[in-house]
Amino acid sequence: DNAGIAELVKAGVPEDLARDLALLSPLAMALDVALLAHDTGKDAAKVAPLYFALGETLGLNRLRNLANRYQPPEHWDRLALRRLLDDISQSQRGIAKKLLANGTGVEQWALAQGDALERTLGFLNTLEASGEISVAKLMLASSQIQNLN
Repeated sequence: DNAGIAELVKAGVPEDLARDLALLSPLAMALDVALLAHDTGKDAAKVAPLYFALGETLGLNRLRNLANRYQPPEHWDRLALRRLLDDISQSQRGIAKKLLANGTGVEQWALAQGDALERTLGFLNTLEASGEISVAKLMLASSQIQNLN
């Protein structure tokens, strides 16, 4: 996104490198879509909209952005953060796979989740509002999402 590119350039990153970095997250999600399409035998053109709608509905895109902005100083925290991002993708693929198998749309699934989804989004709102990000807080948010799986 242009705001992310501008932020990197402002921090001293050359513009061409900043553009490349901005593409990394969408490319990683494209890999998730390809894996999901392969696993389900569905066309990627059908899988992608569901996958991205699920990420938006669950707040996974917001959680990924929070995780990507956090730069923990400790080696072990950085490893845990990478694992967390993998877990988020795995959860998103897992839920999307179930929806594709059942022919269920994201909105219908979200309504069926009811209070559990509401609690998850509420936790994410609190996390964003706190302004203080930690691996522990991100892990708790991820576990909330895994409970929806």
